[in-house]
Amino acid sequence: ADIDLANNELTMAQRHLQRVTQLFAHQAVSGGEIDQATASVRKAEAALKQAIEQQQLAECQRELEVARLESYNVRSPFAGHVLEVVGKLGQSLARVDPVLTLASLKRLRVELHVPVSWYGRLRPGDPCSLVASAPVGQVLSGTLVACEPVIDAATQTFRCVFEIDNDDERLPAGFTVRLVKSPAPRTASAKWER
Repeated sequence: ADIDLANNELTMAQRHLQRVTQLFAHQAVSGGEIDQATASVRKAEAALKQAIEQQQLAECQRELEVARLESYNVRSPFAGHVLEVVGKLGQSLARVDPVLTLASLKRLRVELHVPVSWYGRLRPGDPCSLVASAPVGQVLSGTLVACEPVIDAATQTFRCVFEIDNDDERLPAGFTVRLVKSPAPRTASAKWER
């Protein structure tokens, strides 16, 4: 609105200067009136420039406020289910403070302690069969993701991590499984990824 008003005032000042210039050519007005009309045009040009600068300043302030508002958004690096909201309404938090617990159930992680007799026979990437307890109650296909290179001397086991594909999210988290291949299977909980 300020720019439109300044444009209109500039147009009127330019028209007035043009008329005064024509009248001056016919010696109907003095040189002082031309000077006054010229000054009015310059004043209107300065007002238009100021209105444009004010609009640019307001746009910069708007962008700053949008960026500031964006800093209050919480975005997850993955899609998942909210398990717990830790933050409270109105609470001040630092960037490192937890706000909520989010879980992805698309890939379930299983940690098993496998007997030492299987050390070296299992390789990451190997497929495996895992027998799931209730409420699942079926044999599931999994993949060995990692084998720890450390043997627990007390239990004569080593830790292995398996993953179960759960893209359709039909399996809940938290059920126990047994590794079918193992001669003395151990149980562990299927966990979600955080």
